[in-house]
Amino acid sequence: MGQLHINPNLRTPKTTQKIMLDVCIALLPALVYATVIFGMNALLLTAVSVATCVVAEGAWQAIRKETVTVSDLSAAVTGMLIAFNVSSTTPIWAVMIADVFAIIVVKQVFGGIGNNVVNPALMGRLFMMVVYPAQMMSYATPGAVDTVTHATVLSGGEYGVVDMILGNIPGALGETSALFLLVGFLYLAYKKEVNVLAAVVYIGVVGLVSGLIMGNVAAGFFGGGLFLGGLFML
Repeated sequence: MGQLHINPNLRTPKTTQKIMLDVCIALLPALVYATVIFGMNALLLTAVSVATCVVAEGAWQAIRKETVTVSDLSAAVTGMLIAFNVSSTTPIWAVMIADVFAIIVVKQVFGGIGNNVVNPALMGRLFMMVVYPAQMMSYATPGAVDTVTHATVLSGGEYGVVDMILGNIPGALGETSALFLLVGFLYLAYKKEVNVLAAVVYIGVVGLVSGLIMGNVAAGFFGGGLFLGGLFML
């Protein structure tokens, strides 16, 4: 009788739920700050986005008689990231449509978490940019939530370096808080749940190249969604 060979297995106390919970925690500083500078609509939009993603995933899995996995919090993370990619003035219904598209078409159709070929939240943003370009290009000015502007930092607006770092600029919820996104990222780095080198290289290269092209290195690093993409979506 031949020997029974059992493949080695790596066991870890980390679960998808624990990791996704840490991501939610890491995004909270930026969310709180966005709510402070843009008003309660930023918090409402994020809450609705999270709820829509969770309901969409649960409903899809229930209809298909699959194991409902919304408790792993991956849908909640997608909802937060989609909200972070839009302005506080974006219509809630547009965000909800993007949520359903990201969860059903991008994530679940390909087999769910771990099987999707692209980031669902990133595709949700792309979907809104294609279908609702006007809404995606209108941004609230901090401290004046009823005012929208098209003069973002990357489109030629003049803003100081401190304002860009602190997020006192027009933009999406997650584009105007580089400092607080970095705080969240450091938490994930402490928990050893992110590839720090990949994030640093990505932000360094993209920020420098963008800054040189624009003639404003600070804007290349802090004037758009580079930190959100490099720290949480890469």
